[in-house]
Amino acid sequence: MPSPPPTIILSHTAFHQPAHYIHFCAALNEVGLTEYRIPQLASSNPTPPKTDALAQDIAILRKTIRSCLSSGRDVLLVAHGYGGVPLSDAVSGLGDVGGRKDARVLGVVFVAGVVASEGEGFGSAMGSGVAGWVRLEGDTCTAMNPEMTFYNTVASKELVEEAVDHIRPQSTTSLMSPLGQAGWTGFPCAYIKCTQDNAIFPKDQDHMVAKLQKQCEWKPTIVELASDHSPFLGCPQKVAGMLKRLVDEADRAE
Repeated sequence: MPSPPPTIILSHTAFHQPAHYIHFCAALNEVGLTEYRIPQLASSNPTPPKTDALAQDIAILRKTIRSCLSSGRDVLLVAHGYGGVPLSDAVSGLGDVGGRKDARVLGVVFVAGVVASEGEGFGSAMGSGVAGWVRLEGDTCTAMNPEMTFYNTVASKELVEEAVDHIRPQSTTSLMSPLGQAGWTGFPCAYIKCTQDNAIFPKDQDHMVAKLQKQCEWKPTIVELASDHSPFLGCPQKVAGMLKRLVDEADRAE
């Protein structure tokens, strides 16, 4: 009997929420990846926490990952933009998770994701500080010109307007706090570089790729996608297809 598909756990990017990924979920269903979780991170919220936002995001993701592993399903972790920072810590210390003995983390896929090493935060991980499109407003911050920052290659005006309506404020502390642990180094990693990204610029993504190549215990898989920061909206079928191929490769390597 074939094994059930793994659960895709997506750590969403800053200023976003699960509603931004509805079209991606439909694309996952189409390729047979019918189990997925996109937990709402505390840092992206109408009233985000003033302190400890990164720690809260890490706790939310760690709880989700542990719950899925304990249920007996393999998981594939996907980190979008800022989501790479809390996910990097959340994936640490998973060796004591109970449940089916062969339930495992298949890998970590960064999609224009921030690859943070121990002691780095969102800005310092890129080496260029907090992005210039982020407007700091005390305890919270907002994204300037989200249409061109996040969705500059999305053809549908209707989809862009809907996505902008879902944008939320972001906790300032979530972008400033340093990471405690970089657990991604102990898992197979892949990076999907979005070559037309106006949020995490391609040169910054190259910096992330170099970290993976230097610090990951496995040789990372690197692919390019002619997309803005939001391929989950503009070309969800392509991202879903890439994840399906990674899952199939992990199954063959088992």
